[in-house]
Amino acid sequence: MECPRCWIELISGTTGETSLGRTFRDASRDNARPARRPAAKRPSRWLIGLLLCLAIALPGAAEAKDSSARKLGRGFANLGLGVLALPGEIVETTRDKGPFMGATWGLVKGVGMMVATELVGVWEIVTCPFQFPPDWKPILSPEFPWQHFQRDREVEPPRRRAPPRVR
Repeated sequence: MECPRCWIELISGTTGETSLGRTFRDASRDNARPARRPAAKRPSRWLIGLLLCLAIALPGAAEAKDSSARKLGRGFANLGLGVLALPGEIVETTRDKGPFMGATWGLVKGVGMMVATELVGVWEIVTCPFQFPPDWKPILSPEFPWQHFQRDREVEPPRRRAPPRVR
């Protein structure tokens, strides 16, 4: 069955010769097999192992208060999870000023803090060997992005009523 050639001849009204002197059938055979693309390089096993070791070791190193390791962990946390600043600011603004302000002003603050958190994360990774700011203090508050959702509730415990007096 010579479908490709006969369709081309019917549509174009030509006899099947291309400008290169080959028939349409030959040209269609050339295009039938697409060129192979080189296989994408996969990360090697040692790189994956190194990243896995870092992922396991950094949270433990970040527990050391006021140290270079904590600053490095804080930098990676801010860089990797900086997007949590967006919903975090919405939650904080909603708690403080109500749902309308949380949905509007909280969203604006969240976008700004998301960018700031990412940039501060890069800064803290680059400057982790140096004690800047003094005493390894965090630049942003809260220190880690997930702390937007943790709030120390300053709610008074419910008052207990005195039991009724029995006469």
